[in-house]
Amino acid sequence: MHQDICALALEKGVPFIVVQFPRCDSGANTEIEKAARNIVPQVISQAPCSVGILIHHGLTSSRPLLSELFLYSVKVFFWGGNDDREALTYVVRMARHPDVSMLVMRFLMQGEEAAKGKDLSWDDVIFKEFVRETAGYERVTVEQVAEQDINDTVEVIKSIGSECDLVMVGRVQCAESMLEETLGKWVETLTLELGAVGDMLASSDFANFSFSVLVVHQHT
Repeated sequence: MHQDICALALEKGVPFIVVQFPRCDSGANTEIEKAARNIVPQVISQAPCSVGILIHHGLTSSRPLLSELFLYSVKVFFWGGNDDREALTYVVRMARHPDVSMLVMRFLMQGEEAAKGKDLSWDDVIFKEFVRETAGYERVTVEQVAEQDINDTVEVIKSIGSECDLVMVGRVQCAESMLEETLGKWVETLTLELGAVGDMLASSDFANFSFSVLVVHQHT
């Protein structure tokens, strides 16, 4: 199946594939879900474009979805790196929709804030451009979070709340964030295709929430 997906994407010139990540909970269909899950890493490795891995926590949301009442809330976590920057490019496009509200949180590692007067990194450049492009959007809020340690990071992630419809994050963050190493002890088994933050958001700690998670992998 992954070969068909990637071949069709190449034929149609598709810039972005979204593939669902099955939740392997206990039940009659566990084996089917595990087989479906095996498709995800194959698509990531062979796709001719960027890939989004979609995790649903709930089948439905308690928020109204009638056209005249449509409101969609998105939260975005940004540390830096290719995948986080790719996610941010799609966030810019989503922010243009008049009924989408958005909170973008940039995590600054200890000492990074003080270094802002020095040469800008590529992440700085991309993020500043995002802030500039969305400056006129009242529905877009940008926050910068200064991390002291991994506990601060975990608490911020866990404070998402049930009012959110979608959480977006890159699959792999910049090496300086060391998230894969430090978050490893907070999750039972690290799911490589989701990355450290995506794995945490897909965990049972968030099973009672109805938001979805979109983990973005940039094609290189």
